[in-house]
Amino acid sequence: MSGIGLAAGVIGMFFAAGIVAGVLIVALPRMRRRRRDMHQDDGWRAPSGLGGDEPPRWPGA
Repeated sequence: MSGIGLAAGVIGMFFAAGIVAGVLIVALPRMRRRRRDMHQDDGWRAPSGLGGDEPPRWPGA
């Protein structure tokens, strides 16, 4: 393999690694947010008009 071929291969590998890293940087927070939203989707919603330091009330309380 010539020096130019080796350099092109190394540059291509760094390019591919950068694309994979960028996809992971964008995708991982979305996956965490989706998982968190799925866990919170058990029917309970915090009241929208909470005031002060009052904790949210649970359903039926």
